[in-house]
Amino acid sequence: MKRKMTIGIIGLAAYAMTVAALGFSTSASASFREVHAGICHYRNDALGSSLDNRGELKNTGSTTRQVYCPMVSDSTLSLTSVDSLTVYGHEGTNGAKSRVCSNYVSGPSFTCGTYKNWSNNNGVVAANVSVYEWNVNRRDTEFRYMRHDLTQNSSVYGMALRQD
Repeated sequence: MKRKMTIGIIGLAAYAMTVAALGFSTSASASFREVHAGICHYRNDALGSSLDNRGELKNTGSTTRQVYCPMVSDSTLSLTSVDSLTVYGHEGTNGAKSRVCSNYVSGPSFTCGTYKNWSNNNGVVAANVSVYEWNVNRRDTEFRYMRHDLTQNSSVYGMALRQD
């Protein structure tokens, strides 16, 4: 009987220490967001069938197309705290590239970061794009988006954002 009681007390103490350790943990978990390319659009509505938006956004035309993707910044994941942004796609002819941009209500109308060239290997790419532009001004009226320059037969599947 004494042995069962000792084992029970040890078990209860271990349980209490585990609960306390979890309660006092100060490390924040990482946040992430995946954004499907289906929210992206061409710069105007008159492109016709040369931009296919079924599960991916693919440029089937013969010239480079600029594609814009709005990005959401909210209390779940603020874009000013994003540490990494990876663009997933399939590269077609002559390379493709991506960059982050911001649109401002009051001057300048928009600014963009530096382009990240895709790997130019005619295959699936995961391009890590700099988010520096999104963290420079941090205005309340700064609306963030991505720009992808898709060459012939290039596709963008989506973007993955992460805050560590």
